[in-house]
Amino acid sequence: MKQVIRSLGSARKIVMSRTSRLLASLALAVALIPAALLSSSIGPKTSWAGERIAVGGSGSPIPLTQEMAKAFLAKTPGDVVEVLPRSIGEAGGIAALSEGRIQVGIIARRPDSGEGTPDMRFRLYARVPAVVAVNVTVAGVQSLTEQQVLDIYAGRITNWKQVGGPAARIRVLTRNESDMNKRAWRLYLKGFKDLQETRDAVMLFKAHEMVAGLLNEPHAIGFTDSIGVLEGKGRLRSLSVNGIAPTPEHVASGRYWIVKDFYIVTKGEAPGLAKRFADFPFSNEGQDLIAAFGAIPVR
Repeated sequence: MKQVIRSLGSARKIVMSRTSRLLASLALAVALIPAALLSSSIGPKTSWAGERIAVGGSGSPIPLTQEMAKAFLAKTPGDVVEVLPRSIGEAGGIAALSEGRIQVGIIARRPDSGEGTPDMRFRLYARVPAVVAVNVTVAGVQSLTEQQVLDIYAGRITNWKQVGGPAARIRVLTRNESDMNKRAWRLYLKGFKDLQETRDAVMLFKAHEMVAGLLNEPHAIGFTDSIGVLEGKGRLRSLSVNGIAPTPEHVASGRYWIVKDFYIVTKGEAPGLAKRFADFPFSNEGQDLIAAFGAIPVR
């Protein structure tokens, strides 16, 4: 029995010795990991070679903001600008900024009185035409009168042939009432503010859903903006209203009047990367990008 106990004691010492050596080896390995590599996983604002920020808010400015981030980062290697790929809405963007979950907000309307925190800075950087768009397969229709837009959305006009197009049923796509394109039409098109839309209208809740719907429904009509039309890569067409096309020139002159505003939002004078990115839309390169998306840059 004593011999067995002595054997167990010896085995225990051997195991403990091997464990100690293993722990010592692991500690040495951790000590050799570069400090910069460890720091890359700490917090949302620091990367191993630069700063990191998150940008988010309304859905319609996302494609433009993503392109701005690409152009901006081409000159600042090592920094990271993460543009949230899906809308969290105007209110969601402002709340996320207030809570520190994002560092730059993007919204597609003028801020309401008292909205956000007192230190938030809202800067208008672009004016964007809100449009009704169709699939390019809707041949023969380039413009609608104000009344025709009302009649289509009320369900009084149901076939494209009634407005000079093909003999095909109109597929009416609409947006939720909080959408900024929908709100622009409610606000600026006389008679549309209180219009009861046809029960056949299909409700879509995100900007990218509207673009996809217009692409996938050959005879659809829907609310989007000049940026959404560009996302269609030549397969979508915005319609003129009363013969007035939603061009930058017509928006700038006031002839095309159904317009929404893009604002960039920071908490006061944001530091570092957040400030530099928030200033980018007002640079010459940023202004050129805005114009390339069919919008009107604002300094």
